[in-house]
Amino acid sequence: MNSPARAIMELGIEEDNIKTVTYSVSTNYDWEARTVKGYRVTNTIQITVEDIDMVGKVIDTAAAAGANNIQGISFGISDEEAETLANDAYVLALQNAQAKADLIANTLDLEIAERKRIYCVRIVRDIEVLENVIKAEISEVKGSRIGVHKSSKIKQTRFKPI
Repeated sequence: MNSPARAIMELGIEEDNIKTVTYSVSTNYDWEARTVKGYRVTNTIQITVEDIDMVGKVIDTAAAAGANNIQGISFGISDEEAETLANDAYVLALQNAQAKADLIANTLDLEIAERKRIYCVRIVRDIEVLENVIKAEISEVKGSRIGVHKSSKIKQTRFKPI
């Protein structure tokens, strides 16, 4: 890990964003001679890159520094951004549910008497968050679509005549 991690840190990636996720040592045998030929050490690191424009450069730098198995690239949003989007979606969903209840009441010349339950459901949907293309000297990585959708339903709404 030292060489690829060190090279990646030279790109400005903080040490806190580089962590070991697996480390293993296994024996290499010469089965015919029934002897140990040596050992194989596998060290897997996880790198969090906050600047999406740096992803391709980080991959190329890791490969040039000796990383020989690069896999599992994933895209996401911070917990803080996910919470903000979820809260915004809740507000919109509740406003939508209220508008529907108001529409029913106004259309039927009724008044909303009470609401007994409100159900909120979280659904991941396509909201364009990381849609841009990242280009580096060798690697090209496309951002994915990530999103949060909240829906709310008001159940057992009782209406009374105006």
